[in-house]
Amino acid sequence: QRVLFRSSSAEDLQKNFGAVAVDRPADLSHCGVVFTMLPGPKEVEGVYLGEHGLLANATEEQLFVDTR
Repeated sequence: QRVLFRSSSAEDLQKNFGAVAVDRPADLSHCGVVFTMLPGPKEVEGVYLGEHGLLANATEEQLFVDTR
């Protein structure tokens, strides 16, 4: 389980359950399914389309799901 956190309190909580934090969204390129839970369109655009965003290294086999 690999996780990118936007807040340090969430990171501390998830590490207790075995999550491994990554530094940028593109670091999740090896994951088959990626779930995001972002507060709004601006954050979704940044995480997916930013310089080191999820789609920078995406493959055809990956599934991305944004839930709010």
